[in-house]
Amino acid sequence: MRRFVAFTLVVASAGVLAACAKNPTINIPPVPQNAFVTNAAFVGGTAGLAVYTQPLTAASTPNFTMGVANGIVGNPSGLAVSATQLFVESDGTSSIYIFTLPVTPTSTPTAVLGPFPAWSNAYSMTLDPSGNLWVMSSGSNQLFEYSPPFATGVPAPTLVMGPATVPALNFPSGVVFDKQTGNMYVPNANANQVLVFAPPFTATEAASATMTVGAAGTRPIGIAIDIQRRLYVPDCGITGNIYVFKPPYATGVTPSFFIAPPVVSGHASSCAVGPAFDSAQNLYAPYETDGAFGNVSQFAPPFSAATTAVFSLSQPGGPIAVGFGL
Repeated sequence: MRRFVAFTLVVASAGVLAACAKNPTINIPPVPQNAFVTNAAFVGGTAGLAVYTQPLTAASTPNFTMGVANGIVGNPSGLAVSATQLFVESDGTSSIYIFTLPVTPTSTPTAVLGPFPAWSNAYSMTLDPSGNLWVMSSGSNQLFEYSPPFATGVPAPTLVMGPATVPALNFPSGVVFDKQTGNMYVPNANANQVLVFAPPFTATEAASATMTVGAAGTRPIGIAIDIQRRLYVPDCGITGNIYVFKPPYATGVTPSFFIAPPVVSGHASSCAVGPAFDSAQNLYAPYETDGAFGNVSQFAPPFSAATTAVFSLSQPGGPIAVGFGL
């Protein structure tokens, strides 16, 4: 089973900075200072949430690692970050641990959501632009939406999408939202597809577009979207490539190109999951099931078929998700 998570990132734009010069009362969102990496330790390694100071380099080491002592039980997998909160999903407990940012070595959750008995292989989640939390239950072919405020307990979902969508969800492995159109993009891993859903979202919605990712055997696990609305879809099936789609999106659209995986100590990374962008639009991709060669690699724009990794940060065992925040 492979997994993914997206993240929410708040960054000050040039327009906001210009407006602030004219109106000093405008609040500028803080620029993210930390990078977070979940490691589920599926193939060796140590389970935990590693906290790094940005910028990352190949030589970066964690400032500290959060785990059981911080109330995170099981294998940390999914990750989502807002301006004020960090959400960490546990594969082992079907729960979500919510922390107030910034975190410290002694931080403990301000709330715990779950355990959720309906979840199966729930390894990824994201926040939409309205602050709703979307959780992939890949094993049960479902996508759950939960609305804030979030408090300890088992909240009822606002919406459940799954077998009744057209086409039916088949191991959904991530979700991102297009701020321009409001559309939602979902990798359908076992069908080698990316599905496009238009708002308002419903339990029986028919996808407005279905796009094939790669050759037979490709298994898209995760998705990211950049400021130009291009989609980045990693394969954890046969290649480890990250396939890049350019808008407009419609049924039959195919990737414009792919970014090949890095070679780490002579080992070709084979399973890319959960890509994410930092505030400078650098792309980060965890390579999960490579055992001792597990890593998070950075790729710098502009992206093309010739793009290669700037560096690969060692993450033995099973890095699943990357996020950025205070």
